[in-house]
Amino acid sequence: MRPFSILTLSMMLTFGGATLSDSRAELPGWQELRVIEQKGRPSLMRAADLDGDGREELIVVNSRLSRLDIYAWRDIASTSKIETEPLDASRPNELPLAPDWELQELQLENVPRDALVQDLDGDDQPELIVLVSSPNQVVVYRRQPPEERETNAWEKQYKIDLLDGEIPSRRDALLLRPTKLSEEKLSEETKEFQLLVSMNNGIQQMLLKPGGQAQWMTPREQRGRVDWWLADLDNDGHDDLVEQTRESNESVRWYRAAENGTLTPAAVLHDRAVKDVEVVRTGAATQLVVIDGTVSGILRRYELALGTASPFGLQRPLAMKEGPKAVWCGMWQGEKRALVVADRRAPRLLSYGLGEAGWETQQAFPALTDIRAMATLTAEPGTLLLWTKDAADLWTSRWESGRLTYPVPKTPSAEVADVEDRKILALDSVGPITWWVQKVGKDLDLYLAKPQMAEAKRIRFPKVGTKADQVLWIGGERLLVKETHGRALKLFSLEEGKTKVTSPMHLKKATLGEFKLFATGDDVRLGRLTDGVLQWLGDDLRSQEQVMLPQGLELSDYVAENETLGWALQRDSPFVHRIEIDASRLSRSVERVKLAEGTGLLRDPVLGMLLLGQDRITHLSEGRSRELKLVDVIDERIGRAGGVRKTRFHQLSSTDIDRDGYDDLILYDQLQHRLTVLGDQNGQLVPKIAWPVFDDKVYPYSNESDNLVKEPRAVLAADFDGDGLQDLAILSHDRLIIYLAREKS
Repeated sequence: MRPFSILTLSMMLTFGGATLSDSRAELPGWQELRVIEQKGRPSLMRAADLDGDGREELIVVNSRLSRLDIYAWRDIASTSKIETEPLDASRPNELPLAPDWELQELQLENVPRDALVQDLDGDDQPELIVLVSSPNQVVVYRRQPPEERETNAWEKQYKIDLLDGEIPSRRDALLLRPTKLSEEKLSEETKEFQLLVSMNNGIQQMLLKPGGQAQWMTPREQRGRVDWWLADLDNDGHDDLVEQTRESNESVRWYRAAENGTLTPAAVLHDRAVKDVEVVRTGAATQLVVIDGTVSGILRRYELALGTASPFGLQRPLAMKEGPKAVWCGMWQGEKRALVVADRRAPRLLSYGLGEAGWETQQAFPALTDIRAMATLTAEPGTLLLWTKDAADLWTSRWESGRLTYPVPKTPSAEVADVEDRKILALDSVGPITWWVQKVGKDLDLYLAKPQMAEAKRIRFPKVGTKADQVLWIGGERLLVKETHGRALKLFSLEEGKTKVTSPMHLKKATLGEFKLFATGDDVRLGRLTDGVLQWLGDDLRSQEQVMLPQGLELSDYVAENETLGWALQRDSPFVHRIEIDASRLSRSVERVKLAEGTGLLRDPVLGMLLLGQDRITHLSEGRSRELKLVDVIDERIGRAGGVRKTRFHQLSSTDIDRDGYDDLILYDQLQHRLTVLGDQNGQLVPKIAWPVFDDKVYPYSNESDNLVKEPRAVLAADFDGDGLQDLAILSHDRLIIYLAREKS
């Protein structure tokens, strides 16, 4: 460890040029300093009034020593005089000491990872909520009444076991939010809190009460987060969940809180690399501050605002782990639209309703394993068709009494019921048409279910089903087939009730995945996506015309509105182009809309336009989505008013240092170990106070990143001595530094 010395100042000086608004008191700094040795290098602190005396206690989560250190200030002037040794100026790390602070060590059976304080049962006695590991549990402690207190003033009330997962090693792992009943304050008896636990493989949630059970937040994403916050980003009165991720293309994500209190699936707010993020609650709005990940020495401040209206301006993402490989379809569930997904990890169907506010909470229903495809019948909106691996017939599930029924085999028609050698080879839908192919002995049966049909129409392709393996309906009475062990595709068509089999030479190296049926109004049209263009094919499966993007751009998918209008998804880019076909049959891009980057674009007959991504599906509709609006940009000149030529910032945090009810932003300079506090003044972030916490007496000769020492680790403001002024606690190296504020004389 580098040698260092804590700088002891009689008073921290504010910036001379920073005059605060009349509604907020000027921050004079802190007049007294206390230094307490800290073993174990903890990095998490909490502050709360544990005994109701008007003074906040400081709780330090000491994981290495498996305990919580609870520090309380006491008025030594009213107690016996405490003898202290004279201060030794040659040993600055050991002074000044803290005779007016007492320590209570709460020893724990397991390693503490985080802790919160909250009055859970409304008895005006706060409980201590502790996250521990090995095993992973949430343990709730209650403070004993004064007359019953012994050496340990805290007793365990109950514990909740967590599901298997890995607790992150840094940052806060616990968030506590009131349930809808608690928000409305119906009665103390209905007061409940939901605890969120950050894991490296998802988020666990539970009602914090005896008998509470942990469950994964759905839809579950197998990912962790760098940091997270509860904050009302959209000013609707409900705290949303905001998280910083490790992915540069979705560095900040937002889980909006719905009216019923549930958290909607995450939406990406920031799609560029960042070094750090902090949520700051100001008087006007909750804001996001980020350290730019590509440009050195730049802070950007954002607020949530409505974006520009566009045909796909309203985007509602839903996490879907399997992405393009997921098995899903849209269906009507009574009067509500829903997305139904086959769970690959368990024999069940996951249903997500789509309402005006977006995707709703997941519902799960028991089902079958190895579901390969599913589709709904337009003529029977509440009926779901399922194709399972090696199944002889399709399965059906219906929406009845508010749930999906357990799948049952679809009754085969009388013509095929007696044939034992049956196997489903394909199930899909295009526009309002649902189709499937069944191998029946040596024959292939194509079924077409259209909205106006009471029953699906069966079209038989005789004596060609023996070797059929993969099948694609390409419109009319035609099938494109790949046979077992066959290399080239074969075209099956009907002529006078007989099957005509051809092997077009120009399709010798083609694959079924290149061909796709597109709904064009009430009709369908066959296309081939290859080499970044869409080729429209004729009856001989040769290209007649094509759709392509300008400037050599490639498209990866296409949705046709009609014969002359459509939308093309640009490959490896977050843009979709509106395509018009002119009188000369040439395609032109007349509009470009920015979306999240996706791999597929389609129009579902129930849900509408959908964008498929690697790990999500996004519902697209006309309107305006919430997005981040840049408020201002702050650079390294921010500290010049205080005589500092260059204010570096490597880390961010926030706390209310002047007790005005709003967050102040703290900038950490980990090269000079200097803290700079910025506060809101008439919508602008201005410096309030800045000082070096310690001096490591090392001159940085080499690259700046090689000399960074991430100290101090944490900063927290609270009123520890009950005088109405905010004090400050800092964890740095092996010391807890406490600045005490005093009334100005």
